[in-house]
Amino acid sequence: MNALAHTPDDLPVILERTDAAHMPAGGELAHWHDAVELVCVTRGRLRCQTNRKTFLLSKGDVCFVNRQQVHHLMGAGDAEGDCVTLVIDTSILAQSPRIFETHVRPVLDDPAFAHVLLRASHERAERIRAHVADVELMLRERPHAFELEVMARCFQIFRQLSCALAERDAAPEPVDASLETLRRMMAHVQERFAEDLRLEDIAAAGSVSKSTCSRLFGRYTGRSPVAYLIDYRLEVAAARLRETDDSLAAVAHACGFSQQSYFNRMFLRAYGVTPGAYRREAAGGERG
Repeated sequence: MNALAHTPDDLPVILERTDAAHMPAGGELAHWHDAVELVCVTRGRLRCQTNRKTFLLSKGDVCFVNRQQVHHLMGAGDAEGDCVTLVIDTSILAQSPRIFETHVRPVLDDPAFAHVLLRASHERAERIRAHVADVELMLRERPHAFELEVMARCFQIFRQLSCALAERDAAPEPVDASLETLRRMMAHVQERFAEDLRLEDIAAAGSVSKSTCSRLFGRYTGRSPVAYLIDYRLEVAAARLRETDDSLAAVAHACGFSQQSYFNRMFLRAYGVTPGAYRREAAGGERG
């Protein structure tokens, strides 16, 4: 993903554009966070996995993913696809404690809401796309007091989500106890990725066996625990290549790769270019 615009630190939203052609092999890395995420497909098709469910998104479709849910986007075979992703920190919706407790928390805590998919022709999908377009315009042009307009649109988007949930007929999904175990193991990888982590270390973070660890990672992320670790290291390395002037050797070492040659090989496999070429392309894009 590439951020559309640098969002002010005091504005807890992130708007990004994603092109499936620029994703690492296997799609983006599975992740979770305390924010609500909204995906609007702008071209072609993409696949999305939320927890254990995988579904196809087509142009115009809108998908909400609730907080604390493990999710990631992938290409849809040979089909090309782009989307706009809006991540809304729930703190933006907590300005009024009464309104938060009445209208926001029940949605966030709804056991039937891991994700909600609205197809392109749905009236609420059309409204949401218009609100997201307004947020994109505000973040790009930054007129006077644009932050107020962004916050207003976030409330309007969340109202559409609340209404969509109220209108649908869905039984609550059973509580998935293994999801919290997986999140603990993923967090351990993200905190200790630069160290010499092994499968048994990751499994120990979730207090499970190595076989259970492997099964959970495969089920929710589409990767083995070790592959997830390597891909996370590469994701951090890509950010460092874009954002710092550190040498390639320093980036490799800081991200847990003891040999630069192995780092180069794995980066090329994931991103289709060498680390040096990736940095040059990123710098060229910034200048453009």
